[in-house]
Formats: sequence, structure tokens, C-alpha cells
Amino acid sequence: MRREFSDAVRDQALGRAKWRCQECESKLELQLHHIGDPMDNSLFNCEVLCSRCHVQEHKRRQLARYNLYRYRRK
Repeated sequence: MRREFSDAVRDQALGRAKWRCQECESKLELQLHHIGDPMDNSLFNCEVLCSRCHVQEHKRRQLARYNLYRYRRK
């Protein structure tokens, strides 16, 4: 089970992103998203996304994994 980002990392990431979503620049419902390894909770492995963009990012990644799986099975 992965741990969440620490308060210090969260504060640094939000400051780095100027308290805005890094996709759409919204200031509402900001969340930290793991860019790569979900076990790496460092500042360099996170981006700030609003809840809407965060859901869209996970959907995009899931579709990409599905398409890769389909391609490999052919």
C-alpha cells in the first residue's frame, strides 16, 4: 500500500505550481498526482492537478495501458 505525500512535499509542490492545476490552471480542489512510481513520494515525482484533471489523467493512463496490452497480444 502506498503512502501519501508528506505535508512538506505538498506545500512545496503547491508553491511550485503557484497554487494552480498544472493542466488547466484551476485553483479548485487541488490534488497531488504521482508522475511515475506510486511508491516515490518525492517532490520530483508529483504534479498538482485539480480533481477533474486528475481523474482525466488516470483515465488516459488506463486507456494507454489497455491499448498497449491489446497491441502486444496481436
